[in-house]
Order: sequence, then C-alpha cells, then structure tokens
Amino acid sequence: MGFLKNLFASLTGRGSKACSGTVKWFSRQKRFGFIEQDGGGDIFVHLSQIRDSGLKGLFQGDRVEFEISENEKGPFACKIKKL
Repeated sequence: MGFLKNLFASLTGRGSKACSGTVKWFSRQKRFGFIEQDGGGDIFVHLSQIRDSGLKGLFQGDRVEFEISENEKGPFACKIKKL
C-alpha cells in the first residue's frame, strides 16, 4: 500500500515540499547529481526531472528552488527552477 501511496504522490505532486538549495554536483554522463538543501542534507536529482522542469542542465553552484517527492527508491528533487 505504501508503494501506491508514494506513486500517487509523485504523480500528483501531493506530499511534495518546496525547498531551495545549491547544486553540489551534477554529471550529464551519469545523468544525476545532488542538491545541497538550505538547512542541510543532500537531495538526489535525475536528468529526467531537470528536463521535465524545462531546463537543459544544472551546474555546480547553481541556486535552485525545487520540490521534494518520493518514489520506491527514496526522495528526489522535482519541479526545479533556477534562482
């Protein structure tokens, strides 16, 4: 049941939380990276979420605003905007 709840939340955007942070690193070759959240902790970001947000890429040091969603693998950044 938890899987379905998380899947529904990620598809509808429910349960997501608005955050901001700085891109710690991102690799186009690996297709993922991490954002250091303001207030501490890193959040995973995948290339597909960057493209879904209308961005072409992220670079180390970019300031971003994003929401946190979750799937079966854990939390990830989505709805990413450069500040």
